[in-house]
Amino acid sequence: MIFTCFKRYFFLYILILASSCSVISGLSHKHFSFTKNDKRKKLVYSLPKGKAEEKFRVGENEAKEQFYYFGDGSVFYVARHITWQTINKFRIDGLGLKDQQGARTFSGKDDKGLYWKEIQFDDFSIGYGYVIGDRLELFNDALNSVKIR
Repeated sequence: MIFTCFKRYFFLYILILASSCSVISGLSHKHFSFTKNDKRKKLVYSLPKGKAEEKFRVGENEAKEQFYYFGDGSVFYVARHITWQTINKFRIDGLGLKDQQGARTFSGKDDKGLYWKEIQFDDFSIGYGYVIGDRLELFNDALNSVKIR
């Protein structure tokens, strides 16, 4: 009797897990660790599903950038305190908007019709590039999922 009850709850747990939002939405959860005011923090975000190669780039003064390269050529990135250019920096500079304050969002299409977007706030630059139209919503959902904990 107890074993049968356990099996039912276990099956229910598996069913709930399998139908969770991250499975349905096509996103997987990731985080970007950093230190602010001598406290460890995390920038938490959801990454579009699909096989992605994760790479890091680090520099002085806690500069860090995480990249996710997808098989279709698209890239998602999170950066903080960087002194180098993001993959979209040359596009943003081309817009002629250099002295804005506060949170900024830049987006567009490249000459091959692929989408790009970068959001800048505090010391962060978060964005994507080389995204086909069929996957644009997933990448925008990933940007909209960002939270600091």
